[in-house]
Amino acid sequence: MSRYVFKLEKNFEYTCKNIKSVVDLEFKDKKGNLWLTITKSGQLKIKKDYSWDGCSIKINIFDLFWIGTPDGLIDTKTGKPITYYASMVHDSLYQFKHNLNNPFTRKEIDIIFLDILKEAKFKLRYIYYAIVRLVGWIFWLKK
Repeated sequence: MSRYVFKLEKNFEYTCKNIKSVVDLEFKDKKGNLWLTITKSGQLKIKKDYSWDGCSIKINIFDLFWIGTPDGLIDTKTGKPITYYASMVHDSLYQFKHNLNNPFTRKEIDIIFLDILKEAKFKLRYIYYAIVRLVGWIFWLKK
């Protein structure tokens, strides 16, 4: 049983309003696969097939149902849960936090999560943001 809930069907791009870099950044996994890039201008790109668990924390009960943080209703514009893109960007940036080239703080990454939830017009965005700020350090400290 996979711990991931979602898998990106095509490459994704997003322009971060609140973070910029002095250099173009590449984030690779331990096998050397490139999953995430961020340009100096704040253009973030996540590669097709990136997998993540959505809004953490979830527990799959006997493949019958999930218990945990809901990913929200289906967004009629995207056909995905309303938190889909925000959780993907947030999880990918947390995943590569220990990359030597990563200049972003946890707070900056959490603000991007909030920005994407705002763009999606998610009504519970401030509650989800508060939870990320409150318990995100647990995931941030993981190696």
